[in-house]
Amino acid sequence: MFSTPEETFEWYANELRKISELSARYFLDDPYCKQGYRSEINEVIRLIRADFNIALYNNKARYQRIDGARDWVKENMGSTGNWPELYKYTEEIKLEYESEKLAYSQLRKASKELYDATRSYFGEGWLFYSDKSLDILGGAIQTTMGAFTFYVGKKIGSKGMKTSGTISMAYGGGRLYQGISDITYELSDGELNLGGDPTKFLIEQSVSALGGDSITAKKVYYDIDFVNNIYVGFAAFKIIDPKKKN
Repeated sequence: MFSTPEETFEWYANELRKISELSARYFLDDPYCKQGYRSEINEVIRLIRADFNIALYNNKARYQRIDGARDWVKENMGSTGNWPELYKYTEEIKLEYESEKLAYSQLRKASKELYDATRSYFGEGWLFYSDKSLDILGGAIQTTMGAFTFYVGKKIGSKGMKTSGTISMAYGGGRLYQGISDITYELSDGELNLGGDPTKFLIEQSVSALGGDSITAKKVYYDIDFVNNIYVGFAAFKIIDPKKKN
């Protein structure tokens, strides 16, 4: 059964709140830092939910105007349609969650003791491997979509699509590597740490070289991914002109 946009949004919001609470508990020592971090996460969720609810309200208002298939396509798939807006804010909360999840995965590897103490979120055994397998699958799908977008861009001579495809392949490949690294660490009982997402690492190093801090690097990493996903999901295929195909 498919989830509604509301259900999808709330799932990511709840998971974001859950994993941020664990991060505050295990990775932050100062009580004021813990409280500030929790407040920041709650504010992020509140702001994104407010925008999502506005898009949802507009969606329901548009639904009242729909009369026939042509109106449905116009209202839902057009440049001002509700699907792009709902997707935009669902994708935004999803990326916030993935950001915290990735940080949690990396920080818990600081020591074997900390790693063992923070098993509660990912679980053990098949729970852990199924979660990481989904991460690997997501990275593989993003890489594949990137390769397809790059191929189409090359065929029609679109630099924008080729650039977008390259970004998707880099991000997808990085997430695939991260998932494999986490599984390798678990299987080797902490003896073999392959490191984190190489794409994220390169962006962090680039931002640092320009004088930015870790927070700025995180924002750059996820902003690029967010904008690129929106492009791939809704804009990329709209610029395909059959007359330009070979």
